[in-house]
Amino acid sequence: MNLSDLIQFFSRQDKQAFSLQGNFGIIHVTPESHDKSSTYLINCNYKSLTRYGWHYKTQQAGGFRLSTACCLAACVMFGEEQVTQGMIHKINKGLGSNSD
Repeated sequence: MNLSDLIQFFSRQDKQAFSLQGNFGIIHVTPESHDKSSTYLINCNYKSLTRYGWHYKTQQAGGFRLSTACCLAACVMFGEEQVTQGMIHKINKGLGSNSD
């Protein structure tokens, strides 16, 4: 899966919970029900390379926009160090109409 595939996958989600597993971890995304905006509950565990070696990061919280969930999924799929400002911009642009 490349970045375009990931963005397309996220743009096709229709308010159902889903999970993705990549080389660096796993992410579970569950829609939260709100009247005004769509937010998501994230349960994510992925490997992060620090100056001390590989460590696991865990993110478990609600209130995320779809684009933020996609950025975390990119960490799972491609590695946190590969998620640059340019990649974040592409995700935000690709999910612009679906992020609210």
